[in-house]
Amino acid sequence: MKKLRVGIVGCGTIAEGQAAAAKGLKNTELAAVCDVIEEHAGKFAGKFDIPNVFVSYQEMFQSGLIDAVYNCTPNFMHRQVAVDAADAGLHILTQKPFASTIEEAKEMCDAAERNGIVLQSAFFERFRGYCQAMKQCVDSGRIGKLRMVKTQMSHSGIGRFYHPKTEWFGDSALSGGGCLADMG
Repeated sequence: MKKLRVGIVGCGTIAEGQAAAAKGLKNTELAAVCDVIEEHAGKFAGKFDIPNVFVSYQEMFQSGLIDAVYNCTPNFMHRQVAVDAADAGLHILTQKPFASTIEEAKEMCDAAERNGIVLQSAFFERFRGYCQAMKQCVDSGRIGKLRMVKTQMSHSGIGRFYHPKTEWFGDSALSGGGCLADMG
């Protein structure tokens, strides 16, 4: 099986965890990385042994070096990066939140459909061990018929466990609506 050559756009905190996980996938190769801050891209590439570094995602998309894109850009950029990737014929995994508005999400989906590519949202929580165990419990019927679920998801906020490299996350106009949109 041919390896899927992935390019990562955005070298922030979220991308680091995802790149570390991707390094363990046998059919995936981290082939390129892009960040508008060249120093971030260079350090990221060195840390994860990624051979190609770009400061323009459009140049990365046209390079022929990748088959798919992991969109780890700030939330307000998700739509444009996804549409441009789709128009370049690249499959896309976009970090949550998928888009800032329903209209942006529709544009992204339309671009994917128009170009015959796969577009997905990276909400990885469902793959964590405790979520998988709960799903198995529900699917087995062991706890009876499910009538309601109450759940909570949170993080400590900026500074304790999450250390963004730039300031966009704290600006609701750029983050796409704050914590409910980002984590809900």
